[in-house]
Amino acid sequence: MIRAYVNPDFARLGLAIHLIDQRGQDGPTFLAAPAELVFSEIDPMTSGQEPTLQLSDEAARALLDALAAHYGGSSDVQTLRKDYLAERARVDKMIDHMVRRAS
Repeated sequence: MIRAYVNPDFARLGLAIHLIDQRGQDGPTFLAAPAELVFSEIDPMTSGQEPTLQLSDEAARALLDALAAHYGGSSDVQTLRKDYLAERARVDKMIDHMVRRAS
């Protein structure tokens, strides 16, 4: 299983992202941008390993939007809320119709 750890990167006003492959026989493998490094600790904050990826907040938001679109989701919370409320209204209407039928 590959895990992603996202931590604030205050020096760059962005994010530090560590990708760690925990399937290895020799312990977790930190996936580095240019090459893979083997390390025995899992906590990326104390490991001393360079992050796999460092992004500004603006670039991280763009990556989030692209990944959400690729995997069929939406990063826009307002859109998700609107979809939820529309579905809820539809179900409420159906329940109201069923109650009237039963009466």
